[in-house]
This record gives sequence, structure tokens and C-alpha cells, in this order.
Amino acid sequence: MKFDYETAIEMGNALLDAAELAKAHKEDATLTTTKNNKWIAFIGEPDCGTRLFVEPPIPEPDETKLKVVA
Repeated sequence: MKFDYETAIEMGNALLDAAELAKAHKEDATLTTTKNNKWIAFIGEPDCGTRLFVEPPIPEPDETKLKVVA
């Protein structure tokens, strides 16, 4: 794929917005384009223009503190 500069910046910003939304709301965020071909991120039901989904981060498990008992 090839993007012009403005589209790449806009898409990158929307992707960062989607990552933050997914993290804050603990659910998938959606990236789509508007009728004016502007990239946006949102939480909720995808529409017919949906392009990408961003999953929330998976929490890391606590470190286990195991000891070997002989």
C-alpha cells in the first residue's frame, strides 16, 4: 500500500487514538473513514466503512514467586 503524507499522518493519529480508546474502555476500538475520507477512531458498533479494529491491551499476569522445596 502507498499513502500520501497527509493520509499517513491522519491514519497514524487515528491509530494512536484507537489504541488509547481501547485501553481506556477495555474493549475493541474501530478505525474507519468518513465520507470525506478522514480517518477516525471510535468505540461502538462498526459501520459499513470499518477498516481496522484495535484490541485493548492484555494485562500482564503478576510475577509468580515460586520457591523450590526439597
